[in-house]
Amino acid sequence: MSTASLGTRVSAASLDVLTNISCVLYWMGVWSLLDGYRAPKVLSGIVALVLLFILAFAAADKWLDRQAKTWSPMVATVVVWFWTCGLAIASILVWRLMWWYVDEQVIEPGGLLVETKQIIGTPGWAKLSNARCILLFSVGTVVLIATGRFRSCSHAPPIGIVSDLQAGGSFAQPAFSGSQIKDILIDFVLTVPVVFVWAAVWALFDNYKVVPVWSAVACIGVVFLCAVCDIDERLRCAFEGLPTLAHHIGDIVFTSFLVLLVVGSWRGVWETVDHKFELAEHPHFAAASAMLGAVGLTAMQRHRSAIFPPIDFSVDDGDHFAKVGHTDPESLAADSRPLVAPPQAGKSDEQ
Repeated sequence: MSTASLGTRVSAASLDVLTNISCVLYWMGVWSLLDGYRAPKVLSGIVALVLLFILAFAAADKWLDRQAKTWSPMVATVVVWFWTCGLAIASILVWRLMWWYVDEQVIEPGGLLVETKQIIGTPGWAKLSNARCILLFSVGTVVLIATGRFRSCSHAPPIGIVSDLQAGGSFAQPAFSGSQIKDILIDFVLTVPVVFVWAAVWALFDNYKVVPVWSAVACIGVVFLCAVCDIDERLRCAFEGLPTLAHHIGDIVFTSFLVLLVVGSWRGVWETVDHKFELAEHPHFAAASAMLGAVGLTAMQRHRSAIFPPIDFSVDDGDHFAKVGHTDPESLAADSRPLVAPPQAGKSDEQ
């Protein structure tokens, strides 16, 4: 079990909730601005993929890390912020393209849609048939389990939290698997099944007319309790001594449950705010939403939490049952470090 006190876990879980809301506002604001100004989904998404490919192949993050050692801390911090912001927006552009692919290509409007009315400012169609949702979810799940990346579907706030200095260098890498051409392309391809799973779960919530605000409250509340109670540790203890197959099955079921929670929380916050302010129709509200989300994530040093596949994945390795939230002492300590490590005297880049 976690060595953190109950009070620490409650505070950390509360911070995870704020991270979730900030991240949704960030994505929702940028997405709605793109929709409001009729940015072409295919062209903008392809441009984002090409830029990510070039940056990853050139290992631009490593070059920037080296250069940052010669900059003042203020300049380095500003450049890191804009770099992270650029990667987050690239994630949004890619997801917007992939979601369009689900709507227009995978789901045939004439035959597979129950209703063809699109919700302005939200990612997808109002309704897909339940059978098609289950098929889409199943295809995405099988592909991701086979490739060891199923946890990527649940690795988003409030469950998956990334601190700005949790993973090594100051600059997030533009591709998850490295700079090899094959690895970059695999990351691009495996983004599609992640979007499949999200689109299917989102549509199922819509089909069953789950009220968005209650969806947000219920899903965020369950995640909060799971984080405070160390549900992942309790499940590992409960499964101790069982066959490996039981662990694998339990892990898949648990991850699927987490996917429902994270998508339900995102849908709840997104549709509640969008139905109230109609962001795509009011760009100033969309810009305010994006800015508020960016400020919140920056203040909590969790800007990287807004970066999604193909830039950031979560792999199905290590212990069974994914960690819920960001409540362990080691992770909390990472949040308290500065965004850019100061240069150390007497050490050169060649060491």
